[in-house]
Amino acid sequence: MKRFICFLMAVVLLAAAAFPAYALPVPVEETMEANPIQGMTEEEIQRYAHMDIEEAMAQVEGKILIARESIIFSTSDGWYDETQCGPSYVGGTYDPVTKEIVGGKALPSFGELFPGWDNPGKVEYDMMAKVPEKDKPKSQAEVKEWAYKDIAAAKHEVEEKIIAARDEIIFRSSWVADGMSEFVLNPETGEEEELPQFSQLFPGWELPKEASLEKALSAECAVK
Repeated sequence: MKRFICFLMAVVLLAAAAFPAYALPVPVEETMEANPIQGMTEEEIQRYAHMDIEEAMAQVEGKILIARESIIFSTSDGWYDETQCGPSYVGGTYDPVTKEIVGGKALPSFGELFPGWDNPGKVEYDMMAKVPEKDKPKSQAEVKEWAYKDIAAAKHEVEEKIIAARDEIIFRSSWVADGMSEFVLNPETGEEEELPQFSQLFPGWELPKEASLEKALSAECAVK
């Protein structure tokens, strides 16, 4: 009961302070979304929650680039970078009269073989260097899985998992928004206790989004 009272008062105060135009939750069926941490163990939730978001997204991009590099340079038939030179050939001879390659095989361009990818340069190799050795794709199956991921979508996915894991932990605790003060009665001791401020419990974390607050408040009210 104490947890519920503390939580409910804290969330209501936070909603009022952070969202002046706070709206009542809409029906659950209209906001049904896939939970990014569904199926995660407690250990995985804790691991994601304490990741640095920017660093995690950089490592995801690095893993994709590592996998792509593996595929790019394992292409046995060869290719040419159309951003650096014109069409290239294998074999054949150069005819100085026609200024053409006779009898050779034209190589495909990088863009034809790997549409949407970048030929690795300094920027890409710097990103790859941020990935710890233990996290690099190693098996052929892992390489294929990572190489063909959309970079932007993969970065967004890991960000959503981190935020969802943090929200899961945040709403297990009682707290108030920074700068606010609230006391609750401890039924066991009969003494008043001050709720901790958000940044004291979760330094460096962001306050949950309004949608997360609405869901949490709706869930707590339903339990009551």
